[in-house]
Amino acid sequence: MRTADNILRTEAPVILEMHAAAARRRASGRALLHFGQAVPDLSPPEEALAALRAALDDDALHAYSVDPGLAELRQAVADDYGQRWGVSLDPEREIIITAGANHAFFQALLAVVNPGESVLVPTPYYFNHAMALQMLGIRRRDWPMMVSGDRFALDLGRLDDGLAVDTAAIVCVNPNNPTGAVFTPPEVQALVMRCAEGGQVLLYDEVYGRLCFGAESPLHPFLVPGGRESAVVVGSFSKMFGITGWRVGYLIAPASLCEQVLKIQDTTLICAPVAGQFLARECLRSGEVRLAEYRRTLARRADRLAELLADVPELEWRVPGGALFALVAYAPEVPSRRLALDLLAQEDVVTVPGAGFGPAGEGHLRISFGFADEPELAELVRRLRRFLRNYRIR
Repeated sequence: MRTADNILRTEAPVILEMHAAAARRRASGRALLHFGQAVPDLSPPEEALAALRAALDDDALHAYSVDPGLAELRQAVADDYGQRWGVSLDPEREIIITAGANHAFFQALLAVVNPGESVLVPTPYYFNHAMALQMLGIRRRDWPMMVSGDRFALDLGRLDDGLAVDTAAIVCVNPNNPTGAVFTPPEVQALVMRCAEGGQVLLYDEVYGRLCFGAESPLHPFLVPGGRESAVVVGSFSKMFGITGWRVGYLIAPASLCEQVLKIQDTTLICAPVAGQFLARECLRSGEVRLAEYRRTLARRADRLAELLADVPELEWRVPGGALFALVAYAPEVPSRRLALDLLAQEDVVTVPGAGFGPAGEGHLRISFGFADEPELAELVRRLRRFLRNYRIR
């Protein structure tokens, strides 16, 4: 069958290979420790589920919504932004409900970047972002992050080095996937100012924005002069409310751009799943108290994992300030894909090899702790210690 060149050239995400390998291990009767995919141990608030159950007999729940999404959900997003950031959004003209953040990002690329232009991406990068660029014929310009002390940071001194005449946008995922880093207010301010001055669009992914648990809180780009005009924000309700299967996210942008994005929305989706939109609205109304507790839980898990890994000399911890994972450096000079597969085969531990996040991720494993309790963390480190002490490169 004929297949488009851009799709053929797009590398499949390494996480699919890890899923397949893990499935084969499970099929052989092995019990696995899962630290791969970034999913939270959250479920929707009971009040939200009760409201959804009560609405199931309403025919409107089973029909299209308007293309931008349920008016009540867009209003809830606007209200939430006003409460958290003091930012006033027009829910009718500046907010579009999408089928998750990946869908929002893909639509944003279509709306602001021409084929053949380039986008600057901090690396290691989120692999679905890189895949979207490849599929759309957009050149990716890598901007390597640096390690500052014990954490990842943007290398602002090399920001201009990564830009080119054809650079249409800069990507910022904050908190970052795959590193878990929370970029500081000066870092976000520098990105907004550079985009405002140079005419680029800041594609700001805040999927994990409600899951910041470190000492540093992010600065929203809309609070920086020029941010409302130069930033497109994409986000998701999936991770913060435990509704990954419902596929509901959002895109926030100037009204003039949203008008154009709706052409793409109608062509690719029409509207996000309406039952998921309803559930997301109810979660926004009742989920903040649980989110605050979950952030404290994530902080405890990250601190405990750092404490345990201090006894594994082959590993070097990078402090996350948010999200559900950390990108941990390792000592053996072996490709991360090989190391991750060997770890699965020998110790039944699922991780994600850093190379899946681009060349800058090589030499790392991403370890997700969003659903790991204290005994599971201790068992993970026990197996990592045994594996690395006995590991021999084949």
